[in-house]
Order: sequence, then C-alpha cells, then structure tokens
Amino acid sequence: MLNERKVLVVDDDRLICWSLEKALKKDGCEVSVARTGEEARERLERDDFDLVITDLKMPGMDGMEVLEEVRRHCPSARSVLMTAFGSGEISLQAEKYGASYIAKPFQIKEFVNDIRRLFNP
Repeated sequence: MLNERKVLVVDDDRLICWSLEKALKKDGCEVSVARTGEEARERLERDDFDLVITDLKMPGMDGMEVLEEVRRHCPSARSVLMTAFGSGEISLQAEKYGASYIAKPFQIKEFVNDIRRLFNP
C-alpha cells in the first residue's frame, strides 16, 4: 500500500488521469491532477509531493520540463515519466532527472505495483 503518499499526476489525457487517480486513491494516496505542464509547475510551487507521474508529450511544457520543475521544487520526490513515444534516448533523459520510465499503454494494476516498488524496493 502507498498510504498517505502525496502524488501529482500530470497528463493531458483525461482517461489516463482519471484511471491513475482512481487506482492510486484506492491504494491510499492523496492524488492531485494537473492537465498541463504549466499547471503542474504551479502545484509544485505550492505543495510538496512524494511522487510525480508525468506524460512526456503535452502541449506547451512537456514532461522533461516538468521533471526539471520537480527537481527544483520537490527534490526529494520520486518521478515517473510515461510516454507512448519511447526510446532508449528518452529513458536516458528521464534517468538524468532521477525519474523512472514507463511505456504506454500499460496495465494500471502493474503500474501501481511498480509505484509500490519505488517506495518499498
């Protein structure tokens, strides 16, 4: 269980946000959702998070820029970069920011299990 972890989900896809929010809340997390990178930056400036899950490709500020903001405002937070446009290069860029990487599409149950392992290796 991920009891009481504060999580920020950043994705312009409503279904992904809804699915992750529902699954993570069921697992005991306090979940906030941002639909844009700019909205994520505002939330990161105001609140502390234990985990930030962000999509790579979004209009305006992309996921890599969100990861930069995570390092700036919540340096102890864990991060996960999601993308349907995966490559080894993107994975390496994510690692540069200390982020894990997951390719879309994914199974929500497996995704939540991966998140649990981030906090309980």
